[in-house]
Amino acid sequence: MSNGIKWCAVILLTFAIAGCGSQRVSYAPSATQFSDRQQAADLVEQAFFEDYGKKFRPQSVLITDKVIILSDGVISEATGFASAAPLGSGAFAAGSSTSVTRDASRRIYLNSIDDISIYQKRGRSSRFTVVIRGQDGRELGSIRTGSLERAQRFSDALTYLKTSPKQ
Repeated sequence: MSNGIKWCAVILLTFAIAGCGSQRVSYAPSATQFSDRQQAADLVEQAFFEDYGKKFRPQSVLITDKVIILSDGVISEATGFASAAPLGSGAFAAGSSTSVTRDASRRIYLNSIDDISIYQKRGRSSRFTVVIRGQDGRELGSIRTGSLERAQRFSDALTYLKTSPKQ
């Protein structure tokens, strides 16, 4: 294989790799787009429910003054024991039961949010992901949406919830 063909292959491979993935959209979220905490909370809740990535969509969302709870379902564990013995014309019964119910959830603490970034899928003009990062740089959560405007509104609403006075 000649050097010219190798260089062409390297250049083509570089362009192919550069075309994959996502690119960051330049946008600075602004809390001034909202004046009501409930309106911002409703938009954030709706965005999580409408996430087009089904495996990431929560079953329920709860937003408080401190945290966003994304519930993925309920886990229940139960054990039981029962016994009965005849006693004359009646019976004596004894039983025991233990039940533990836990909510399988993810939490995003508002005071832990550091950066909210919007990414656009390369080659697909209607695919956007909003990534929420913590102060340590790790991903706390994300949503996927089909429009830049919705991604920006979600970012603004989240910024408002993070910075607005608690009620």
